[in-house]
Order: sequence, then C-alpha cells, then structure tokens
Amino acid sequence: MRETSTLSVLVDGLRRDKRRGPYAGHREYEHTAWAVHEEAGRLLDAGQAALVAPELRKAVERITTALMYLDDSAGMAGDVLRELTGMYARALTAAPPKNPKTLASWIAKTVFDGPGWPDIRLADFAAALGDVGQAHLAETVDAPAADVSLKDSWTTVNGVRHLREQLAEVSGDTDRYVAVLAQFLTGPD
Repeated sequence: MRETSTLSVLVDGLRRDKRRGPYAGHREYEHTAWAVHEEAGRLLDAGQAALVAPELRKAVERITTALMYLDDSAGMAGDVLRELTGMYARALTAAPPKNPKTLASWIAKTVFDGPGWPDIRLADFAAALGDVGQAHLAETVDAPAADVSLKDSWTTVNGVRHLREQLAEVSGDTDRYVAVLAQFLTGPD
C-alpha cells in the first residue's frame, strides 16, 4: 500500500493553478508527470493494475486540464499525457472495470467535452470496454450525431466521426468499417 501512496502523492503534484503563468514551474511539472509514468509503470509491472488505474485516470485528467494553462510548445507534457493515456488503457486491460459503461462514458466525455486531448485510441481500451462498454459507447456517440442542433459543432462532428471509425475498426467487421469511412468522404483521395 505504501507504493501506491507514493503514486498518489506524485499524482497530487499534477494539480496546476490556472492563475500561474504558462511558464512558471513548467519544467518541474513535466518532471513530476514523468515520475508518475515511471512509478505507475513499476507498479503495473508488479501486478498492481487495480490500484494504479484510478491514479492514472486522475493523472490523465489533471494533465489534460493543465495543458490548457501551461505552455507546451515543446510538446513534452503532451508526450507524457499520450504515454499515461496508453498506460491507463493497459492498467484497465489488466484489471477491467466493474462497470465498462462508466469507462465508455468517460471516453465519450473526454472526446466531446474535452479540449481536444488526449487522443483516445479505442483499440487500446477495447478489451477493458468489452462488448457492453463498446455498445454503450456506440449509443453515446449516436445521441450527438442525431441532435440537429449539434450538426454545426466542429468538435461534435469530428468527435462522432473519430469514435464511429474507431468503434467500427475494433469491431473487426470490415464491411461496417468501410461503411463508416464512406460516410465521411471529403474528397476523391
């Protein structure tokens, strides 16, 4: 349990006050984020996925928020966010959530209501979602797709396209995948 408390302390260090300047503590923040990555990886390798997964989700959410106020022109915080998102998926694959619908809702909320990052790769989360989670995610994606008032929202249109394509890809049904891709053709190429 002491090991996970070390991870919790590191994740708590990822809170960022939006009133701070975009450069203040930038390097220290990235260092803390990579320390979370290292500690979480060590714990995952030790078979602690069930304890690590909630901390990784917190870390992903905190970095996502921090990137709205932190200068990341070098892409370092974005790199660690990408790594931690993949590690979160790995932890959930090793210790699947009790309710995959909750994970599906989190993915949809991140894509539709988030700032545009992290980039969720559904293939990484497919095992943790299972059939129930994927079906719930498909239903969740269909709701904004059917809402006429959201048709002009670039975020919604791209989020729907992005998730539909990935859902079709992880389904393994080639005909479904081609049909989904055909819905969003923008040019001959």
